[in-house]
Amino acid sequence: FVLGFTALFHSSRLLTMVTIVTALTVVVTAARIARHEVATAIAVTIPIVLLCVVTTYACRTVATVSVSDDDHADVDPVTGLLTRQAFYERSATLLGARNRGDDRYLVIAAVTIDTLNAITGIHGPRGANRATVAAGQALRETVRRGSVLGSLNEAEFLVADTFTTPDPTPLGERLRGAVASTPSGITASIGVVTTALGPLTERPPYDVLDDVIARATEAMAQARRDGGNQVHYTFDTDLRS
Repeated sequence: FVLGFTALFHSSRLLTMVTIVTALTVVVTAARIARHEVATAIAVTIPIVLLCVVTTYACRTVATVSVSDDDHADVDPVTGLLTRQAFYERSATLLGARNRGDDRYLVIAAVTIDTLNAITGIHGPRGANRATVAAGQALRETVRRGSVLGSLNEAEFLVADTFTTPDPTPLGERLRGAVASTPSGITASIGVVTTALGPLTERPPYDVLDDVIARATEAMAQARRDGGNQVHYTFDTDLRS
């Protein structure tokens, strides 16, 4: 059971350690039985060894097959968040699922870490990775269930959601506060854009996303130029043209 569980859900390094412990356990037990009856020791040991080998191989094969290359391609290796392409795909699905009528406004937030260059200079790339992971985790814990969260690069993130009101201020402030409260002491500049979905019914989802993300990125850059650790909002943008 322990070998199978480890093979399914844990790394090869841990599996190797568990295998060594299992082998030692079997050898010691077989040696104790062999003191009294060698034939019994052989009869007990062989089925146990075969069972362990088959179980480990089968579970490891299932774990390997279940994790495809496509799954890895959709996830940023540092933060574990969606890549840009995966973010677009999930956001387009979000727009289609809402049918542009259930929730009336699309909200896109672009987030960048203000002090990542300084952290890299002081703590090196490893420190920058830790700060990026902390920021991504803070954002993941802050966004609503059903929102789409992606990582563009080591310093920038995107959030997509649909609201029933054109005011995204609560979301922007939650995101800013979440990043600022991380133990690494980083802050974020955030640009948030909201636009009505009704007038965009005829436009392809990817075109809508391109426009909104571009405007959110501009707002994010403005927030950073203004000093950082703040949110710049663009309310109810008209994207019909």
